[in-house]
Amino acid sequence: AEAQIACENLAALQASNVLLEQRCSSLLESLGDVGERVRQGQQRRLHLEPLLGEVEALLSSLCNLESVVETLDRTTAQVDSAVRAAMAEELDPWEHVSGQQH
Repeated sequence: AEAQIACENLAALQASNVLLEQRCSSLLESLGDVGERVRQGQQRRLHLEPLLGEVEALLSSLCNLESVVETLDRTTAQVDSAVRAAMAEELDPWEHVSGQQH
């Protein structure tokens, strides 16, 4: 009877051992997948870091361009004002002359 119980326990242990081996195998496979994802993520990061530098340089250039555009807007407004004044004088030169005579 004891030998039969020992055999049954041994069979149960062997079945449990097979399940543990399957679980370990599955976990190792999952760990391999995670490792591969980490490696791919690191490669992407290495690829993206130089791009980030380029994006920062582009943002800096855009800020400089914004400043240039603001300057151009002010200059355009000044030129527009000067042109309008010149056109007004051209349309009525006598008013300008008479204004100087008084």
